[in-house]
Amino acid sequence: MLVYICHAASWFYFCRTDQWAAPPVSLYSNLGSGAVILFFMITAFLFTNKLLDAKVRPIDWAQYATSRLLRLAPLYLFSMLVLGLIVAGKTNFSANQPPSLLLQASAQWLLFTLFGSPDINALKDTWLINAGVAWSLKYEVFFYVAYPTFGAILLGSRMPKRWLCVLLGIVAAWYLFTQVRPLFAVPFIGGVIAAVIARQPVLSTWAKSTYGTIAAIAALLGALIAFRLPFGYFPLALYSIFFSIVASGNSLFGMLTWSSARKLGEVSYSIYLLHAILLYLVIECAFGRSIIAATHPATYWLGILVLTPVLILLCSVTFTFIERPAMDRVGSILNLLRKPSNR
Repeated sequence: MLVYICHAASWFYFCRTDQWAAPPVSLYSNLGSGAVILFFMITAFLFTNKLLDAKVRPIDWAQYATSRLLRLAPLYLFSMLVLGLIVAGKTNFSANQPPSLLLQASAQWLLFTLFGSPDINALKDTWLINAGVAWSLKYEVFFYVAYPTFGAILLGSRMPKRWLCVLLGIVAAWYLFTQVRPLFAVPFIGGVIAAVIARQPVLSTWAKSTYGTIAAIAALLGALIAFRLPFGYFPLALYSIFFSIVASGNSLFGMLTWSSARKLGEVSYSIYLLHAILLYLVIECAFGRSIIAATHPATYWLGILVLTPVLILLCSVTFTFIERPAMDRVGSILNLLRKPSNR
């Protein structure tokens, strides 16, 4: 939801300046990037816990790979289908590129933009349709491959050597050819630290106290307000403090236990992938930039407020009919994959 607010602000300024950039208001720009930082930390926290427990409950690597694929890919492919339909409509359903270039551009988008996000069918600034949100998935997928590999080495969890060698090769190639920026991967370290802190009884007890709540809120506000952009070592440290306290069981005066908060968390991946497409359809296709540019800020934000329940409803539908069924099929697909080896 914070990324949604950030991109709504970006569209507001884009319609007036014709320049897409982080919003000039620090709070807006930090909302989007800060949310992605916390997203990375959540991933690292969850899988660090799995690795720390690996000696008691060994990791099923086939289940791990299958579940990660089915968690990310189905909804992403759906978002790419919608993006493709929008591109087709904006280009009058005619081929403006040679088939080879069209297929190459489409393939790059389908591969989580790991190798770039070129214009499709010569539609200028195709990335505007989803505001380029897939950039973070490159780091998410990189973590899925890299962290279990090095975690298996460092923590001694069992993994077949042949798979370890394959994954190490993938990690090396990924780093060399997909332009991974190390600073953007630093938040994952914050999630690792949080997993360790949450297992320390003294620290986790303090984190759940009122003092812990105050410290968490102070760290979050400091990161959001004091810095222009959050990808720096000091703001990342503040986000790590905030996340470590929350990950240790602090519910921020109960807010994180609300059913509405849990529901938003459940559909957060849909919100992340689809919010920018909805903003594009409404702002670029329905109204047009010139109308938005002439709109009073209060009216604009009232419109965003009205659009918000539409987004949540849409994402609840995609979660129910795309995300959840895919996650529920992990077991059956694993059984199907393993069936030949049981004969």
